[in-house]
Amino acid sequence: MTTTKVIFRKFKSGVAKGEIIALFPYDMWNYGECASYMHVGQHSGADYNAMMMSTKPAKPEEYQELYNELVEIGYANLQVVQKRTAKGIKAAIDEYDKHIKSLEEAGV
Repeated sequence: MTTTKVIFRKFKSGVAKGEIIALFPYDMWNYGECASYMHVGQHSGADYNAMMMSTKPAKPEEYQELYNELVEIGYANLQVVQKRTAKGIKAAIDEYDKHIKSLEEAGV
């Protein structure tokens, strides 16, 4: 079973102050963005670096409700981490490159 790494962060200020966001640091969204999920808005792309600067780590009791929501929508094997790593980024890029190559070979 595939493990999905997730980072839970809490907004420090602004309109979303106190809200929890789940960042999927190795799931590429748009160029320079990772996938994210919130109660309101649900899936979206997020600038990883901007999110890390404008949020603080969420405590387990703060993110539990969002964690449960993710499980309910199909994220069966979540691994909570605090940050992404260079090794993880390289693995994600390698996986993306394999996917692109398979599409090209299929003529897509």
